[in-house]
Amino acid sequence: MPMVPEILLPLVFKLNPTHRRDTATIILPPNYYGEVALSVPKGKVVLNYGLKIGKPRIYNPDLNDVGDVLISDEIGFYRKSTFDKLHDIPLVESVVDEDLGDFSLIGEDQYEYSFIVYNRTSYFVILSVTMHMLEFPVELIEDIKRY
Repeated sequence: MPMVPEILLPLVFKLNPTHRRDTATIILPPNYYGEVALSVPKGKVVLNYGLKIGKPRIYNPDLNDVGDVLISDEIGFYRKSTFDKLHDIPLVESVVDEDLGDFSLIGEDQYEYSFIVYNRTSYFVILSVTMHMLEFPVELIEDIKRY
């Protein structure tokens, strides 16, 4: 689990956010391309500071069986956020099981966070993604942006 980055500690002590970790398990069908968007509870804003992607594995939906690890640049996602332009993150050795730094502000209409996931292989693939976040009341959004 990534620790709250040192640069964010003054913000944590000043604004007292709730620390959250959300994990999703995703099953990608063969030759799949689609968008996944993160929603934030109404009245909240989230500062995402970390992203961890598990190793993709071959999945057999008929047997509900998880098989071998499948590291490939044919599996991955495009990501965009408040501060990032759309960019590709293929699930290769240097990416999976690493903590990816991220500073994305999510919440309110103008702050979105979405992934365009893809699986260009002939296999069903299963993987997990964990996001590490600090959650604040939306009234503090200007304080967060100033920080």
